[in-house]
Amino acid sequence: MISRFPKGGEEIDTDIVRRQEFEKLHIKVANEKFGRREDAKELLTRMMQACIAAFAPDPLEFMIEFLTKEIEGRAEPAHTGPGKHPMGEEADLHEEVTNYADSPEFHTIVSKMSAYMIQFKPDDPAPFALEFLRTLKKEGIFGPMGADH
Repeated sequence: MISRFPKGGEEIDTDIVRRQEFEKLHIKVANEKFGRREDAKELLTRMMQACIAAFAPDPLEFMIEFLTKEIEGRAEPAHTGPGKHPMGEEADLHEEVTNYADSPEFHTIVSKMSAYMIQFKPDDPAPFALEFLRTLKKEGIFGPMGADH
């Protein structure tokens, strides 16, 4: 990398510096543009909410199944009404939901997938995310929550 502020007597190639600055700006704009894509945000949000609502013991497997159903057109609509939880109607789930969403397994999977999608900016986010999650599964890094890997 060429310094924008050369030491005494050094010459800088301003074309190279400008090109580097342009590339940084181009990448930033592309990332911001992808981040505003409603299809990708909506898909990831539904997937994460479904995983949390199910308290899936294996979030990676749950997300793979979710995206497979989504791609095959078998996606189930999100539950929006009141429901019954196994802990009873009066159960306060705020802490349980927060703990699940903050779990290292769930958080790491979602963070890695988001970063990967931002890096490659797929035209169709569902198959892209599914392939990424299948790759994580093949690598054997993640499994059921709380298990040693």
